[in-house]
This record gives sequence, structure tokens and C-alpha cells, in this order.
Amino acid sequence: MGQQNSDLHTLAAHNVVAAFEDTDKARSALDALRQQGFADDELSFVSRDPGAAPIEGESFEESADVSDRLVGGATKGGLAGGGIGGLAGFLAGALAFGIPGIGPAVGAGIWIATGAGAAAGATAGGLIGGFGNIWDMRYRDMVRDGRVLIGAHSGDEARANEAYAVLLEFHPAHLAHFDTEGRTIHEA
Repeated sequence: MGQQNSDLHTLAAHNVVAAFEDTDKARSALDALRQQGFADDELSFVSRDPGAAPIEGESFEESADVSDRLVGGATKGGLAGGGIGGLAGFLAGALAFGIPGIGPAVGAGIWIATGAGAAAGATAGGLIGGFGNIWDMRYRDMVRDGRVLIGAHSGDEARANEAYAVLLEFHPAHLAHFDTEGRTIHEA
């Protein structure tokens, strides 16, 4: 069912992203997507590490030193520490990394490209095209504020609409369906 995306920097033709204030609700929504037949390679998530304190004075345009420290610490610490373990169980391939302006995070799918690229000093926009603007304008702040982002990605619009309907049932704080270029198709 899943369609492996060989280029993590490219969005699918249809992308549905929901922001949840509650980790348990996000986990339930992800489980519901799986029950509808969505494979791990069609799903993504990102969240701040709930066990880590934000790094004071950090900005999105921070120096590479801080970014390297966050990524290095996450790599050395693995996924077991600091509350990351529970979130990492969301999807196969989840990784811990640092996102400038947010701090320690955990994620899978397109979010790894976004967060790791930002941690490497690149802008999200330079990494993944139209989605970079959405990340910068909307989702970065949601993650910084502690929300969990769940995404479903498909080349089939009907399948994306199915994901949208499933996620809507869980009453996310925000829900959007957008295309490869980051253009919004619909949102709630």
C-alpha cells in the first residue's frame, strides 16, 4: 500500500497535516490512519521532545554550534531518553534531532528532512520547496508550542481526502490538505 518516497525532500502530490495538543490523541489518530491501510512510509510525525527543556535564547537562525550540539546529543542519547521513547514508537524510522528555535525533537518522514536541514543551517524552504514556507509560517510555531504534527502523504487525492476525514474525527487544533508546492487545497 505504501509508496516509498526515495527523496525525503519532496512532498507527495497530496499531503494532509494535523496538529494535536494532546499526544494521546495524536497517537490515536495515527493508529486510525494505520487501520485505514496507510503504511509507515505514507505517514509522518514531529514533536518536541516532551522531556527536554527548550534551549534558552535559541533562534531559528542560530549558529551551527547549537544545532550540532542538539543533533549530536540526540544521536548519542538515542531515542530512549528524555521522553522521546514513547513518541518514537509512533512510526518505524523515527529519529531524534534538534530544530533551531524549537530544541530537541523527534520525528519521522518529511519532518526529518525539515528538522535535520534546519539543524544543519539550511532554511526549510531551501530543502523542500513550497512546504518550507508553510513550515516557517505555521508549523514551526505549532511544534515550538508543544503540538504534535501528524501527516499522511499520498499521490492519490481520494486517499488524501480519506486521511483528512479520519484526522478530522480526532478534532485536531489545525488540519490542512496541501499539494507538492505547499498550496492549500482545504483546511479546518
